[in-house]
Amino acid sequence: MGKKILGILGVALLVVWAGIAQADVIKTFGVIGQFATPTTRTMDGTFTVDETTGAVTKLDIDVTGFVGFYDNISVTPASDGVMLIAQNGVGGVNQIQLHILTPNPGTFMGFAGGPIVGGTIIVFSTGQVLASGASGSVVPEPATIALLGIGLVGIGFAQRRKSL
Repeated sequence: MGKKILGILGVALLVVWAGIAQADVIKTFGVIGQFATPTTRTMDGTFTVDETTGAVTKLDIDVTGFVGFYDNISVTPASDGVMLIAQNGVGGVNQIQLHILTPNPGTFMGFAGGPIVGGTIIVFSTGQVLASGASGSVVPEPATIALLGIGLVGIGFAQRRKSL
């Protein structure tokens, strides 16, 4: 009876592991920086990347003096990274463009964070530059690592309680 249960658990574990191995790797990154011209404007926010496909699935960046940028997200390849582009709201008037260095130029695949080396905010319909000279950094959000750590601590306490 015990071997049968172990066999079933082994097969279940293998099925779960196979599903995890094929799952997309989703990472959230924090964005912090500023635009230098014509006046200094700070920016902060987050964006989420499906690391398996390189697609940006969600973006929310705030820049002082502008409505938040979160709509019509696209990624355009650059020779040393990507241009991350978004508009502010449905039918947004302004567009933000951030030049981010990546280890695999042209995609976010394998991305673990990096510098923002340029960018602009433009009027979407005319191309008029409202802010330029973006600089800053993109860093992984710690939430995933924290949840994993809390889970491991919980398992440790459960095992300790069971042995008492």
